[in-house]
Amino acid sequence: DNCVRVASVTAPSTGQARVSITKATVGRTYIIGVRYDTKSLVGYTTTGTISPVYTFSAKIGTQTLANSTSSVTLYPNNCASAPASIISSRMPDSKEIKGNSNNTTNSTNTSTKSLSITNLSLKVYPNPTSHYFNVVVEGGSPQTEGVLRVMNMVGQLIEEKKQVKPGQLIQVGHQYIDGMYLIEYTQGSERAVLKVNKH
Repeated sequence: DNCVRVASVTAPSTGQARVSITKATVGRTYIIGVRYDTKSLVGYTTTGTISPVYTFSAKIGTQTLANSTSSVTLYPNNCASAPASIISSRMPDSKEIKGNSNNTTNSTNTSTKSLSITNLSLKVYPNPTSHYFNVVVEGGSPQTEGVLRVMNMVGQLIEEKKQVKPGQLIQVGHQYIDGMYLIEYTQGSERAVLKVNKH
């Protein structure tokens, strides 16, 4: 979280990547960024279903941390045989492939916005804070209600507010202990997430 590289990536086998952090400091946040290449799949024509899957998990020693395992399954745009119910994301068209070297925005005592692959975003201020967070959802459908959730860094649900619409000001964090939290807003199939800090 202080932009100092503490570990390098190794490739234990083809198609796998591993980052090992030794002597990690308890309570400190470590950020792993992933950029994957879709160019070899864009425009690819197949009579079947092609589905690259990216799976992530975190371990301490040999023990997998609770709620740390997740996956993203991607399908090319021309893959009509993939049912909509299992598609989490579609491959972008060639013109939509863009590099992004900075996936987070964080500044002290100023409003902070999340970056999202949808048109949803979260505006949270102040961040960090010693009292509470003001949260405003931006984008999305202004008349459609969504769910705002706050989780700690191990994925435990701390607070949930339903029937939240974009533009509505929500305050959270009054009773939170010091630490890092994830604020998540979902509206239909769209989702925006932002990391915040209470100290």
